[in-house]
Amino acid sequence: MKSKTRQGTTRPRNVLFLAIAMALAFAPVAASAQDDEEAESAQKLKDLTEIRSDVEVGMCYVSDESPRFGRYNGLDDDGLSLILNFDILRRAPSGSDDASYFAAKGRNLGLDNRELKVEFGRQGSYRVHLDYDQVPNERGDDARTIYNGVGTDTLTLPAGWVGAQTTSGMTRLLPSLQPVEFETERRRAGAGVDGQISQHWSFVTNFRRETKDGLKSLGAVFGNSGGNPRSVLIPELIDYTTDQIDLGIRYTDQKMQFQLAYYGSLFSDTNQGMTFQNPYTTISGWTAPTGFPNGKGEISTPPDNQFHQVTLDGAYNFSDRTRLSASIARGRMTQDESFLPYTAIPQLQASVTQPLPRDSLDGEIDTTVATVQLSSRAWERFFWNASYRYDDRDNNTPRDKYVYIGGDSQTQATTASSDRNRYNDPYSYRDEQFKLEGGYRIFDHTELTLGGEHRDTERTYSERESANEDTVRAELRTGFSDWITGTVRWTHANRDGSTYNGAEPLHTGYNPEYVATLPGGFENPPALRKFNQANRTRDMGSMFVTVTPFETLQLSGSIDYALDDYSESELGLTLSRIRDYTVDAVWSPAQDWSLYGYWTYEKMDTDQEGQSIGGGTRVQDSINPARSWSAFHNDTLESGGLGVKKLFPDRHAEIGLDYQHAKTDSEIDFLRGAALTGAPLPSSGTTLDSISLYGSCHLRENLSLKLRYWYEKYDSRDWQNDGIVPNQLANVITLGQSSPDYKVNVVFASLAWTF
Repeated sequence: MKSKTRQGTTRPRNVLFLAIAMALAFAPVAASAQDDEEAESAQKLKDLTEIRSDVEVGMCYVSDESPRFGRYNGLDDDGLSLILNFDILRRAPSGSDDASYFAAKGRNLGLDNRELKVEFGRQGSYRVHLDYDQVPNERGDDARTIYNGVGTDTLTLPAGWVGAQTTSGMTRLLPSLQPVEFETERRRAGAGVDGQISQHWSFVTNFRRETKDGLKSLGAVFGNSGGNPRSVLIPELIDYTTDQIDLGIRYTDQKMQFQLAYYGSLFSDTNQGMTFQNPYTTISGWTAPTGFPNGKGEISTPPDNQFHQVTLDGAYNFSDRTRLSASIARGRMTQDESFLPYTAIPQLQASVTQPLPRDSLDGEIDTTVATVQLSSRAWERFFWNASYRYDDRDNNTPRDKYVYIGGDSQTQATTASSDRNRYNDPYSYRDEQFKLEGGYRIFDHTELTLGGEHRDTERTYSERESANEDTVRAELRTGFSDWITGTVRWTHANRDGSTYNGAEPLHTGYNPEYVATLPGGFENPPALRKFNQANRTRDMGSMFVTVTPFETLQLSGSIDYALDDYSESELGLTLSRIRDYTVDAVWSPAQDWSLYGYWTYEKMDTDQEGQSIGGGTRVQDSINPARSWSAFHNDTLESGGLGVKKLFPDRHAEIGLDYQHAKTDSEIDFLRGAALTGAPLPSSGTTLDSISLYGSCHLRENLSLKLRYWYEKYDSRDWQNDGIVPNQLANVITLGQSSPDYKVNVVFASLAWTF
C-alpha cells in the first residue's frame, strides 16, 4: 500500500513552462523543405511501408493529488513521473526467405497502469507471446476507521475504547479515527504458444495469472432482528489469485473447420474471512458476551473455486452461399472451501446444539451450452439464417439445513419454528432460444431485414418456474443518394410465463413450522414482482442518418428509444424508459486541418410502486392504501466534445485541442400514503470538464518532441456520503467519505526516437 499525504496548497500551474515548450515545438526546424515532388512522394511511401521502431522518454507533472482523477491512469500522486513507452519491431529484409520476426511494446512503464508485451516467431509457423499489465483502482483517501490492524484479516479496537449502545455514547470514536486508503491493484501476466502443425492443423496455448490485492470497504453487522442490529464499515483485505488456461487444436480447410478447446479458471483467496471486534455494548436481544469488550464478529470472504470447460466447435460450407456452424461446451464449477463456524464467540459456540451439516458447501454446477446456426444467401438479393441456443446450469450442490446464529449475537435456536432454520437453495437454470432472420435488397441501396425470436426459460426455487418471450425485429437500411444514408430499427418483445408465486423462496428456504407462524404465509407483499421475472412488454427503436454534403464534411445523428412496460405488476418496477439523442460532425476544411464535434443527451425514467408492511399487521398492511408509496427515478446525462488538429507537413509537426464535457443528474420523487412519513431526497449528480492541448514536431529526422497539457475538473454531489461524519448515524459507524471533487493540471513533455 502506498502512503500519501494530501497537500494543503495548490502547486503552481507551470503556465510559463507550457508556453515556452510549445514555442520550442513550433520553432523553425533546421532542415530545408522538399521542393521536388518525386522526392516527397518517395518519402511518403517510405513512411507508410518501412518497418520502424520507436522509443519515447520524458516526464509528466501532476499539480494535485487526486485518487479519483488517477483511479485507473496511475496519475493519482502529485509531482513528477516518468514517461517511458516503446514499440520495437524487427524482421528480415523484404524479399528474404526468412519469415522470423520479433516485436515488443511497452506503455506507461513509469506509471502504475503499465503494460508490456513481447512476441516473436516465424510467420505461418509459430508464435510465442508474453504479456504483463497492471491496473490500479483508487477508491479514495479520505476514509477513516476506528480499527487497528488495517491490512490484515483481524481488526481490533484501540486501547481505551469506550463502548456504547449507540454512536452518541462512544466518546472515543472521533479521537480514535485514523486514515485508511481504499485501493486495489490488479496485475496480470500471461504467456502462450500458437503454432501450425501442418497445412490444415494448428494449435493454441495460453496461460494467464491475475493477482489482485489492496483494501475495499465492507459492511459488518451485529444483531439478529429488525430492531437490534448495529453495524460498522470495515476495511476488507483483498488478496486474490486467478489462473486461467486456454488450450485448443484446430482443423481448417475450404469446406470444413473445427476446434477442440479446453478452458480452466482457478480462483484462490488467501484470506478465509475477516474478524473484527464489536464496538457496541450489549443491547436487548443480544446474548452476553456479544457486546464490547469481549464480543467480536466474523465474515467470510470470496471462497476458492474452479471452473473447467471443454468446447467443440465446427462449421461446414455446403457451398459458397450456405454454411452450417455448431458448438457444444460442457463445464463444471466447484467450490469446497471449508466453512467458518456459525459464530466467532467461543461462549456462544459452547452452547451450540446443532453443528454445521457438513464441513464445506461441496458446491457443484454442471454447465452445457450448445448452439447451431444455418446461414444462406439464397440469391444475390436475399439472405436468411436460423439458429438455436441451449444454455443449461444444473446445480448439484447438496441441500441442507443450517441453524445459523444471527450476527454473532445469540445462542443457537433449538425449535423447528425458529426463523434461523435455513435451507440453501441450489438454483438451476435452463434457457432455450430460437431465432429466424431474413433480408431482401429491395433496391440497389435499400435492404429490409425481418426477424423473430422465441425464448423459453426455466428456473428452480424461484417465484416463476418458467417464462417465455417472443420478439420480432425489423430493420431498413437505405442510401437515399450518394451523400445520404440511413438506418431504422424496431423491436417488440412480450414476456409472460407460469403463475408467479412470490412466497416460493420463503417456503423452500425455511421450515414449514416457521412459515406457519407468519400471518398470511408471506414475507413480502403478495403483489410484489421481481422485474427480471415479471410479465413485460418491450419496445425499442432507433434511427441513424449520415449526411456527407461535401467530401470534407460528414454529419450524422441518431435517436434511440426503449420502453419496458410492466403493466401487470402492482408492486415493484412498473415502467422503464430510455431516450437517447446524438449528433456529431467531422470536418476537414483544408488538407492539413481536421475538426470534430459531438453532443449526446440521454434520459432514463423508472417508476416503482411499493407497500410498507409490519410484523403482526402484515395482512392488513399489504392492502392498506395509506401504506402505499410510489418512487419516480429521473436520470439525465449530457455529454459533448470538440476537437481540432492542424498539421504542418513541411515541419513534420502537428498541434491539436480536445475538449470534453459530461454532466449527470439524478432525482427521486416520492408519493406516500397517509400513514407514511419522510422527507424528500436531495438530488445527486456529477460534472466533468476536460481539456487537452497537444503538439509535436521533428527536431531532426528521427527525433521528435511531444508536448501535452491536460486540465480536468470534476464535481460530484451525493447525499448518501456528503456531510456524513463517522458518528452521524446512531446505529452505524461510517467511514466519513465524501463525494470526490478535484481540479488537476498535468503537463507531459517527451522525446520520441525512431529507428
